[in-house]
Amino acid sequence: MYELLNKINQLIATNQKFAMATVTQTWGSAPRPIGSMLLIAEDDTMSGSVSGGCVEGAVVRLAREVLLENTPKLVSFGVSDDEAWAVGLSCGGSIEVFIEPFFAFEEPKMWEILRGCLEENEGAVLLTKLKGEGSEHLLFLENNEVIVDTISNELISNELISNELISNELINTELISNELINTELISDNLITDKLISDKSINLKLISDALLIRNDALISNAYLAYEQRKTNKLTLQNGDSWFIQVF
Repeated sequence: MYELLNKINQLIATNQKFAMATVTQTWGSAPRPIGSMLLIAEDDTMSGSVSGGCVEGAVVRLAREVLLENTPKLVSFGVSDDEAWAVGLSCGGSIEVFIEPFFAFEEPKMWEILRGCLEENEGAVLLTKLKGEGSEHLLFLENNEVIVDTISNELISNELISNELISNELINTELISNELINTELISDNLITDKLISDKSINLKLISDALLIRNDALISNAYLAYEQRKTNKLTLQNGDSWFIQVF
């Protein structure tokens, strides 16, 4: 991202949205290493590379969809032997590329901190969710501080606020006996959308799931930073994250 920083700053300063494509995994003789990035502006101008020219055209077409729908895409490409030979490789391979609207517009605080780290040559680790509901990033800094700009919809979802969390063990007949909860107490006036809105579902309800997930992410971010190794991580819940070391 260092080599793209000036272009990123220019587009943000002029409020031009753009997509960022990142190589997240490779197989065989891939044209570009993991972590390689391609910036695609709304007018299809490009900066950077994910394949040395082998699949850039397809990535640009997908980036248009990403910007139009404001939805990330995780895609795989095969690089034939002929295409690999054209960029100086002896044989082909495959690459996985994550294309997303650049997060600076949705998570400005996180971008400002990461930009400062890049400009001051300070270490940082950016974690990007590749697979799972919603778009999300975490930023791990040298001082072990973790920056979170947003909580995705997945964290406040039916999966986390499920029958396991709000179960008969928590809300049982002893706690909500007929004497305590009668038709008057649970009338439409008392249990409304307002009462069971996102505001009433607070961090206490989702804290356990969030802490378990974040502990796994932070420990892997720390390890990646120590090893200076960009890599991909899959959590027990099936979510995939890309850990990018700067």
